[in-house]
Amino acid sequence: MDVIEPTIKAGNEVAKLQNDYSTIDITDSGVIKATKDAIKAHFDESSTNASAVWYTGTSTKAIWSFATPYRFNGTLVDGLWICEDENGKVLMFKTAVYDVNEKIFKDFKSFTTQYGYDAASGTPEGNPQKDLKDRIDSIINDINEKTGDEKPSNDMTEEDWNNIWKAREENRTKDGAK
Repeated sequence: MDVIEPTIKAGNEVAKLQNDYSTIDITDSGVIKATKDAIKAHFDESSTNASAVWYTGTSTKAIWSFATPYRFNGTLVDGLWICEDENGKVLMFKTAVYDVNEKIFKDFKSFTTQYGYDAASGTPEGNPQKDLKDRIDSIINDINEKTGDEKPSNDMTEEDWNNIWKAREENRTKDGAK
């Protein structure tokens, strides 16, 4: 039984349909539903969001492709879709296992790269994780100022942390814990 060809055929069809999402008339609900249903037909019921638009970056065009299957076990074949921008930078990838007997993908998973997050937020040169941390630190500092509390513990030195761990270890040993 050929397991690779049916997987490639189904995977390429899903990639084509995902790429079609970027060119269809979003006011035509019939076309959107037909595209969604065509994708959904390739996935089992537990693969939630498999038929939704996979990537909606604002600062770059997303181009989906199906990678040639790289591993299989009997009639189960690992599938991999890769989303790249026009310059070949990876924005996101999806994985699923194709069951050749049932002719559907299962165990659908989604992964977004840092570049993909940046492109989706429209700030390809930004660092959203650092920006979020900075905003959270700012909120904590504002609360501490208003309540009169000291600065948060993230301002502790390495020596402070070592002293804390040393004291914990001493307490643990005194209590007979090993």
